[in-house]
Amino acid sequence: MAKAAANYVENGDVIFIDSGTITLEMITFLKNKHVTIITNSLDIIVQALPFENSNVISTDGVLERDTKSFSTYNKQNSFGKYNFDKVFIASTDVSILNGVTNSSPIESGIKETIVKGNAEVFLLVDHTRFEKYAMFTYCGLKEIDYLITDDFLNESYQD
Repeated sequence: MAKAAANYVENGDVIFIDSGTITLEMITFLKNKHVTIITNSLDIIVQALPFENSNVISTDGVLERDTKSFSTYNKQNSFGKYNFDKVFIASTDVSILNGVTNSSPIESGIKETIVKGNAEVFLLVDHTRFEKYAMFTYCGLKEIDYLITDDFLNESYQD
């Protein structure tokens, strides 16, 4: 999934990469591309350190130890000003009824702001996360431009 997502990234792109295990794996496949990566993930920052052709920008906020990501209630100042080409986000769970969900209210607010921008939105989520939902919905499925997963989905999600 990470390799498939990285294949959409072109030299010169300004991208946001969300915290998450699948999104973290994207860094390996971006090592030869000249991109600007904006992220709230400490792991992504560390993983991207050896790749000098990538410009890495960290968002501000408080470190959430569980997800190793930076979160802030002041999401508009942090994310509303960036002009991303592509956004790669993760999700706790996904359902047709509840949309794309997350367990953290702060992270959900950040994700909601990022998805509402003008960038192409890529959701990376494995098949075990479907037909479930977490506490907060940060976007509907119609707001996702590309869904990258590891197995075929039933027809209701394909529609």
